[in-house]
Amino acid sequence: MLMEKGVDNLNLSMFSEDMRSTVLNTLGDEYTRRGNLNEAAKAYILAGNRTKLSIVGKDFERLCLFDRAVEAFKMAGDNDELIRVGLKCMEEGRFAQSVAAFKAINSAELLTKLGDECVAKGKFDYAFEIFNFLGDDAKLAYVGEACVQEGQFAHAIKAFKHINDHDKLNKVGEACLKNGLMNSALEAFTIAENATMIQFIKENFGQVM
Repeated sequence: MLMEKGVDNLNLSMFSEDMRSTVLNTLGDEYTRRGNLNEAAKAYILAGNRTKLSIVGKDFERLCLFDRAVEAFKMAGDNDELIRVGLKCMEEGRFAQSVAAFKAINSAELLTKLGDECVAKGKFDYAFEIFNFLGDDAKLAYVGEACVQEGQFAHAIKAFKHINDHDKLNKVGEACLKNGLMNSALEAFTIAENATMIQFIKENFGQVM
């Protein structure tokens, strides 16, 4: 009956801490046995059972539910498993889950390695997220340059805007002009406060804006 009610709806306040822990761990074990990993995780979190929570994380991983696996390892404070699953996700191209794992342990070294891998694979959104999280302006400039080379001008503008690099924004604006991307060019020049080029575009290409 308690299992059918669900962990979120239980009121165990009348029990001692030891009794609450016993009940929650028992529920967690039974939920695990029946394959209800979400409820098992909730029970173990409330019971403060980090060991069992890590086991649930591995069960999530076996089911390829990497988001939930990372969250379980995070709640369990299991840094070793976060590193392992983060590296695994990076190798398999599961960059969102890898970012989450490495953020959870706040590893600048692993995040930088992942960010470089994201740039190499053209996953610029993830690279921006990582280097923005790290506050690494040099790497954000690196992302922006890579985006320009790949013709991903919107991402380049985003990166250079964040680090307030007007020179690089002007270069992106020029590249956009050469490719006939007037809206993007105007955006870059506007952020760079290039009044001359803003006026040039508006007066000569206003009809296509």
